[in-house]
Amino acid sequence: KGRTKTVMFVHDTFAETLYPNSLKFRLLNLFYIRPTVKADSFVYNSAWTRGEASHHFGPQMSQKPGTVIGCPIDREMFNEPESVPTFAEKKAFLRKFGIKNFDGMCLNVSLDEPRKNIETFFEMASLRPHIAFVRVGKFSDRLRAIVNEKKLYNVYHFSEFQAHELRDFYRHSDLMVYPSLLEGFGLPPIEAIACGTPAVGAATSAIKENLDGVCPLIDPPTDAESYAKVLDRVLAGENIVDNEKAAALLDRCSMKSFSQRVTTFFSTL
Repeated sequence: KGRTKTVMFVHDTFAETLYPNSLKFRLLNLFYIRPTVKADSFVYNSAWTRGEASHHFGPQMSQKPGTVIGCPIDREMFNEPESVPTFAEKKAFLRKFGIKNFDGMCLNVSLDEPRKNIETFFEMASLRPHIAFVRVGKFSDRLRAIVNEKKLYNVYHFSEFQAHELRDFYRHSDLMVYPSLLEGFGLPPIEAIACGTPAVGAATSAIKENLDGVCPLIDPPTDAESYAKVLDRVLAGENIVDNEKAAALLDRCSMKSFSQRVTTFFSTL
């Protein structure tokens, strides 16, 4: 019988490219990451990740069979409500979480890592104090210090939500803000768009690959005023999302489409 083949899914290369001096990631690299280049073939979540991985790991990876399969989102969970929430309904929703007296909400969903560029989200909050800026993710001492120093009374943190609660926050947000500097794929803005909420992201890495032409992208990604101007357009009633391109993106990110790409690739092995 032939030898069993190994297929490796490559999500990103951040452990090596962003944290080269971290003992934790040096150990991960030594015992886990580097040996993966011995796999027979590779699948990637984005063309950006494929390019970065090929550059970083060299011919051992780039010359082996591989394909981009993307990432799926749960469309049964993340989908548009039957009717678009009114301004009054949005305010009532926020009041349930202790968020009161604001004219709208911006949402960010992210880890607390330097590459997530959360500082720019906070700078947006300082520029638009009449808007609530809600972040889902760990509220570390580092982030707490920034919020306190800038006196950002319009910033709210939630460590985690169940999936249906996150969906409801997507649905009741005016804008999903995703200023991340580096992403292997970047699911949150796509989930937001699936829930009927516009998104704005950084013109970087896989965010640009997925969202270019779908919604506004900001370059440079640290330009908080440009993000804030996109928010102004949304609050003024402008549709900033290309609906046709958004539908194509959501179709590509469907479980059916993702499964077809996986099946097609494995049939060639």
